[in-house]
Amino acid sequence: MIFNKTTVIAWIAIGIFWSSCNNSQNKTVPHEHMQNTNSENTHACPMHPEIKGKEGDKCSKCGMELEAIRTHKKVDYRMKLNSSPSTIKANESTRLTLNFTGNGEEVQLEVAHEKKLHLMLVNDGLTWFRHIHPVEQEDGSYLVEEIFPEGGKYWVFADYKPMDDEHQLSKTEIVVSGNYDSSPNITTEQWVSNTDGYKLTIENANDYKTNRTQHINISVDKSGTSLSENDLEPYLGAAAHIVIISKNEKAFNHVHPIASKEFPIHGEVFFEFPGVYRVWVQFQTKGRVHTADFTINVAQGDSKGGEEKPHDHQH
Repeated sequence: MIFNKTTVIAWIAIGIFWSSCNNSQNKTVPHEHMQNTNSENTHACPMHPEIKGKEGDKCSKCGMELEAIRTHKKVDYRMKLNSSPSTIKANESTRLTLNFTGNGEEVQLEVAHEKKLHLMLVNDGLTWFRHIHPVEQEDGSYLVEEIFPEGGKYWVFADYKPMDDEHQLSKTEIVVSGNYDSSPNITTEQWVSNTDGYKLTIENANDYKTNRTQHINISVDKSGTSLSENDLEPYLGAAAHIVIISKNEKAFNHVHPIASKEFPIHGEVFFEFPGVYRVWVQFQTKGRVHTADFTINVAQGDSKGGEEKPHDHQH
C-alpha cells in the first residue's frame, strides 16, 4: 500500500472519530453534575426522616419544610440539676437551676417550638403533670420556680436542642420531702377527657401496640359541636403538644402533632414497651392553654414486624 500525505491525514481523522465514539460510552460524570444529583437528598423531614429531598421541598406526609441533614460526632449530653433550698419541701417554692454540657463542655441551646428548653415534671404515680419553660440566665444556666404538691418521688424530663445538633432528652429523678398521699394505682383506661368545657377523645386508643408507628387521632368537641383545625390556635409552634409517659419504665414521648381534615390534633407515636401509659394533650384557644389527660393501655406487638420510630422525641 502506498501512503501519501492525503491518506495519512484520512487515517488520522478516522482514528480520532473512533476514539471519540468509544469515550462517549464510558464518559465520567462531571463533578458538578454529581453534586447536583446528591443534593436531591440533602434534606429530610424532622418528623418523618424517611422523607428526603432538596432544600425548599415539603414533607409529603405532614407538610413540614425539609431540614438539612447533618452528620455529627458522638456527643455525650448531660443535664445537671440543682435546687434551692437543697432539700425540696412539698407546698414550698423551690428554685430549680439546670445546666447542660456536651462531652464535659457547656452547650448553647437553640430555640425549638418557641422555647430553648421544655421541662416536664411528673410525680411517680403520673397523676400530677407540669410543662414549663425555665428562663436562660447570664451564666448560661436555666432557672425556674416550682411548688410540688406533696412528698415523694418526681421525674424531671428536659427536652432541648443543642446548637447545630438533634433534639435531646435528659431525665432525672428528685425526692420531695413532706406528707405523701399514696397516688391511685392507675390502670383503668380513660380515652375521653373533659377540660374547661372541651371534650377530647383519642379515637383510636383501642388499637395501640408496641413495635410499630401508629397515628394518634384526637377529636375536640365543645357544647356538642366538633371543632376543626381552624378552631384551635397554634401552641408553641404546633397544633398542640402531646406528652406520653409509661407507668412502669417512665419511657417518654413528646409529640408535636399537626391538624388534619379529619382531626384537629393528629400525630404519630411509637411505643417500645407494653402496659399503661399516661397522656397529656395541651392545646390553645383564645389565648388560653388547656390540658387534657388520658390513660391508655398498649398491647405487645409483633417484634419482627417493627417499623422505624418517628423522629419526634421518642425516648
